[in-house]
Amino acid sequence: MKKLTSLWNEAKKKTKGIAAKLSFKKRRPALSRRDWQIAGGLAVVAALIGIIIASLPKADKQAAAAVNEIFALADGIRSTYRAKPNYWGLDTASALAEGIVPPALVKKGGIVNSLGQDMLIGSGAAAETVMPGSRGFDIVLPRTGKKACMLLMSAKLNERQQLGLAGVTLKNSAETLYSWGGENRFPLEILQTRKACENSNIIIWHFE
Repeated sequence: MKKLTSLWNEAKKKTKGIAAKLSFKKRRPALSRRDWQIAGGLAVVAALIGIIIASLPKADKQAAAAVNEIFALADGIRSTYRAKPNYWGLDTASALAEGIVPPALVKKGGIVNSLGQDMLIGSGAAAETVMPGSRGFDIVLPRTGKKACMLLMSAKLNERQQLGLAGVTLKNSAETLYSWGGENRFPLEILQTRKACENSNIIIWHFE
């Protein structure tokens, strides 16, 4: 958000400079073609940034809702497996059969979030059945478009959610693990997600 505001202010400053030239017709020199090109470009940039800033509150709510659904699902899994030594046998089918999945997320025999994305439970990108000895599990969003990816990868988590999440893997043409520290910090800034997210993405949320 700070980066967007900075870009917005910079665009306004440069636009004002060119506008000042336009406001003094008698004394000003004729604007060059380059000046007109810069003015037009800055106007477009300012308009785009304005649209993004205006849409952020709605986007934040959408992201928060989808993230809360992921954590509600994770909480249900933890509660069910609390008395067991590990998550052996856990997958999407077993979670549905055992009634672990919140009813609001059960649609057409699968798990679907409020963004319309399929959700899978298991291990790894393919959400395979969790094997013996594994003390963690994954919630996988296997078909995530760019917009939804940007929303989720920039979503702000509360302290409780942060403590319950081991990391997030974003897989498209590359595969990157994001966590709370180190080089690849989670969550990303919204401008970072434009580069990190592609048209087709798999997002894997790692829980312990």
